[in-house]
Amino acid sequence: DSSTSRGLGDVYKRQPLVSAGELPIKLARKCVELVGSSIVDEGQGPASLERGQVDFGVDDEVGSLGTGKEFSLMLTSSGKLYYSGKSSAISQKQPCPPGRWNEVVVSRSGSAPTSISQFSVGLDGLHALLVGEEGSVYFTGTSKRGEDADRTDRPRRQPKPSKPKKMSRMEGHTVLTTACNSGTSCIVTKKGELYVFGKDSSHADFNTGLVNDLSGHTIISVAAGKAHIVALSSNHEVFTFGMNNKGQCGREFPLSLIHISEPTRRRGIA
Repeated sequence: DSSTSRGLGDVYKRQPLVSAGELPIKLARKCVELVGSSIVDEGQGPASLERGQVDFGVDDEVGSLGTGKEFSLMLTSSGKLYYSGKSSAISQKQPCPPGRWNEVVVSRSGSAPTSISQFSVGLDGLHALLVGEEGSVYFTGTSKRGEDADRTDRPRRQPKPSKPKKMSRMEGHTVLTTACNSGTSCIVTKKGELYVFGKDSSHADFNTGLVNDLSGHTIISVAAGKAHIVALSSNHEVFTFGMNNKGQCGREFPLSLIHISEPTRRRGIA
């Protein structure tokens, strides 16, 4: 959203060009454009390949945007979170008409609302993860595969959408960033540990959710595909694990077999 314009001049003839000054340039306001149709513009007309600017109706600058199956989330630069789409999908009582964005209030227990520093929602996902400014992680939406990390010995009732709530199994951890897919939650802590809950947690510890195979590596970022996970370490090493039936983990695979890969380092990627 910012750049520098540098002027070059030939001070003396037949001499190399030298810098004649720099001019910092910054966008006056960020804009988001939409191509095609989605729940963001539901009811606004047929699908179109033409670009259309999204009107969020807020004064704050847009920081990031994510879309799940029935709702979209938008985070502003000031840490406010807004949603559009089906309000009941994240247990919001106030209806949200098509094209409108309502604020999602995330509150700490017995305290004022907290600002959100990062969020993630998976493609066609039914849930989202929200990282508070204090380092806590909140779950909102519907958990069908244990992606809310709320493991219980009692049989699960019919899944119902929930408002943003703290993930109790991550209490005591400072969370940096998260990633989601439909049915999986991935969480990176300040200590550089990766936790995975839900559908794709076969390589994580059953009791804690910690991916022990990555112990000894400081994980700083994570991304989740449909059924595989990619983690980046502070040493610029990339680790992949999960389904590798189409080579999505970046390694050789048998054409006739579906292979579930363990966490493996991808060399030569920086």
